[in-house]
Amino acid sequence: MKNEKVFFNTSFLGKKPTGIGNFIKEISKRFNSKQILFNQKNEKLIFDIPNKLTAEFGIYGHIRRLIWTQLFLPKLLKKSKINYLFSPIPEAPLGNKIKTIIFVHDLIPLLFPELNFATLYYKFWLPKILNNSDLILCNSIATSNQINKIIGIDLNKIKVIPLGVKQKLNFERKNKTNYNFLILGRHARHKNIEAAIEALSLIKNNKNIDTKTRKKIKLLIIGPQKKGYTLDLIRLSQKLKINKDCEWINWIEDEEKEKYLKESLSLIIPSYWEGFGLTALEAMSFGTPIIASNRGSLPEVIADCGIYIDPNKVKTISKAMEKIILERSLYKKLSYKSKKRAEIYTWEKTTHLLQKTIENHINH
Repeated sequence: MKNEKVFFNTSFLGKKPTGIGNFIKEISKRFNSKQILFNQKNEKLIFDIPNKLTAEFGIYGHIRRLIWTQLFLPKLLKKSKINYLFSPIPEAPLGNKIKTIIFVHDLIPLLFPELNFATLYYKFWLPKILNNSDLILCNSIATSNQINKIIGIDLNKIKVIPLGVKQKLNFERKNKTNYNFLILGRHARHKNIEAAIEALSLIKNNKNIDTKTRKKIKLLIIGPQKKGYTLDLIRLSQKLKINKDCEWINWIEDEEKEKYLKESLSLIIPSYWEGFGLTALEAMSFGTPIIASNRGSLPEVIADCGIYIDPNKVKTISKAMEKIILERSLYKKLSYKSKKRAEIYTWEKTTHLLQKTIENHINH
């Protein structure tokens, strides 16, 4: 066995993690390898990661991290006699003798381009990073196929590592007496949140549901907000005269997030594309049924445990909401199946597969 060492770059992890940040946080707690080192106290590392490299510092944080990764990290790794870099996001130094293992979560900036830094990075820099890497990891078959199709990376160079979810072995079950539908995640146009707002407007006027129940139906929209897009969403709810039935909540701690996941009637994911769908798993672990887009990796993760909708057809979303409200036998069936399927996806399995994949690669 070779005695190679791998530096696990956790510089992306901030104090308010969302999807990718939670992935880094969970696997960091579970890695048990003498070959995989990261910036927590470790006698084999003789450097620390600088501050203000995360998304919480906006574009400044991203640019600062990229400069550190390109110019300073290679020298620090060489000084520590580390030949491999594992990056849990698609960033790595180029033009150096460092072997890289890259984790790609999705190609959203290429699938839904905007005039911003992320799109420019994914279009001009990402292909170089991936072509230069030794091994590419991703979270779903759907993402693997996109990397192959869009970037042109051979599928043999890509390994799929499904994500996990905290297991709720003995959580307190509460009767979901409210009619709260939940949107969870950062505000981005590919998330298609406007379709859920329009569906709420339709369900509010659905005569198949009694008036008393319709008055109770709410849409909770939780996640980091994006100034322009979020304002457009609020204006849409005002235009449809349902702004009082929409609740806007910014980033929340895990404990509060779990409370909403557990107590909401259903989680709606109307996205045009998801690289994995971690929020779906989180809801399923509480037995909360999913209304999900039929695009991307969501069918791969949710299987037959949710109600699928066409993200381009608002009526399919409102019809799914109607079923969740009125068909109690279906609701109970989906709740049970969701809980059982979520038990398959554990962070222990994710970390074990990830660790073995990295170790096998660097030792052979």
